Amino acid sequence: MLSSEALRKAAARCHVHLSTSFRWRHRFLKLADYLNTPVLTGIVEADQTMFRESFKGKRKIAKRPVRKRGNDNKKGVTWVPVLVARDRSAGEADFVLKHVTLKNVEQHLLPLLNRDIVLCTDGHLTFETLTRKHHLEHKVLNASAGERVKASVFHIQGVNNYHQRLKGWIQRFHGVATQYLGWFRWFDHNQSKINQPTDFMADFIMTESFQHLVRT
Repeated sequence: MLSSEALRKAAARCHVHLSTSFRWRHRFLKLADYLNTPVLTGIVEADQTMFRESFKGKRKIAKRPVRKRGNDNKKGVTWVPVLVARDRSAGEADFVLKHVTLKNVEQHLLPLLNRDIVLCTDGHLTFETLTRKHHLEHKVLNASAGERVKASVFHIQGVNNYHQRLKGWIQRFHGVATQYLGWFRWFDHNQSKINQPTDFMADFIMTESFQHLVRT
């Protein structure tokens, strides 16, 4: 997983069956659920990006017919919004949402925001409604008008850069289930150091997923 290898390549290198590689990877992927920062402070950037919905790795798909390989037909494609929020102290959180609505943003993002934060976003009405309702300071960047920075410090370039890195990283898997996008978040949290398998395991053993494995 540290090498971001596909399942078959990882199974071959570790001399395990493909099903074993699949099972253990999905156990490790649970780690991402526990990496969101507990609080965002100071200047907070928030923005959403869209991912094509994928059910890769699932045997049963109830929502739609299975697409054939190589079919790039955009008609009928479901896009899943991913909300990412970051502060200037390397605090970071992301959420896969069904829709970017006030209710969903309040449920996921609001509990992480300090009362004295300054929220920087694009002109999405959901963010404007959120900040008015909860009396948060809000800086809106109108990218369509070429506005990228306000007062030299208020921008959303950090979160947009995160979106680009995430999408570039995810391309190697040719589609990955959207609930596992947090895999990348571990790398982003640890990008300043050389990682070893023990680093990943040290974080993993603190999760409920590992504790469940121990109990069972």
